[in-house]
Amino acid sequence: MKKILAASQLEIGYRSTNGLKKAVGPVDFEMREGECVGLIGESGAGKSTLALEILGLLGWKSGERVAGRLDLYIKRDEIAYPAGPSCQP
Repeated sequence: MKKILAASQLEIGYRSTNGLKKAVGPVDFEMREGECVGLIGESGAGKSTLALEILGLLGWKSGERVAGRLDLYIKRDEIAYPAGPSCQP
């Protein structure tokens, strides 16, 4: 299966009056075509921040990539990001 998304030593942070606050990372992962992946973690762990970075939407939230690399081999509009809980057993 072909690779569709990969991150290498990716770190994301938010600038504040106190400097840079690290929100995510460093993380490494790869996703391949046909895989279904979910992010789990405690509240405030950076799940939404990582998803917004993948979608290219962090700029308007003042977030920024601090380090690392994120490679998309598909178009961002081919990625789904639900507005609320959507997975059901």
